[in-house]
Amino acid sequence: MTDEQRERVVRTFIPALEAHLEPADGQWINGRVAALLAHYYVPDMPMALQVATLGDWITLLSRFPQWAIEAAVDEWLDRPGRQRPMPGDIADACRWRIAEPALNLRLLRKLVNARRGQA
Repeated sequence: MTDEQRERVVRTFIPALEAHLEPADGQWINGRVAALLAHYYVPDMPMALQVATLGDWITLLSRFPQWAIEAAVDEWLDRPGRQRPMPGDIADACRWRIAEPALNLRLLRKLVNARRGQA
């Protein structure tokens, strides 16, 4: 494979990885977390507290892509036991899911930048 061919391949994967790692929409996170927490009914919780709680989740999860959040929530729901998830539990499960694609994206960008420096 020539350098030019390799660079073309690398350049096609960068946009795909960027799209794959695009953070989820805040409204989507709100709905997903509300559905997750609905499994743990809290009677008479004031609306302001519900909004503040969801805000914490959105703040913490807003750097992760939708697919990673969905997978982390699905994994949590499939766990035995009745412990409620904290935002950090889901964020941690998202972190390891995006680690490899994020590393691949950084390496591909580094390859492109190194190639530009050679030209």
